[in-house]
Amino acid sequence: MKYYNLIVKGHCPYCIEAISILEQRQEQFIYTDMENCESMLKQTQDDINYNTVPMIWQVMVDIDGDQSVRFIGGCDALKEHFETQE
Repeated sequence: MKYYNLIVKGHCPYCIEAISILEQRQEQFIYTDMENCESMLKQTQDDINYNTVPMIWQVMVDIDGDQSVRFIGGCDALKEHFETQE
């Protein structure tokens, strides 16, 4: 199973676009809106050394339940991610 995990800020146009891309492609995804959690957002950004939103990860779960997680980046990186798969 594959899904995408996003950290977004609700009114960010790039976040809205990333969610729209995933919806259009009928990809499974979850997201956390950090609009009102600035300190937690800043800590997450510092932890992964990435300063913008959205922050997007691809999560793969195999038949045994083992997960592999790959950080994709932001909205432009998500577009590139799907372009390389086509």
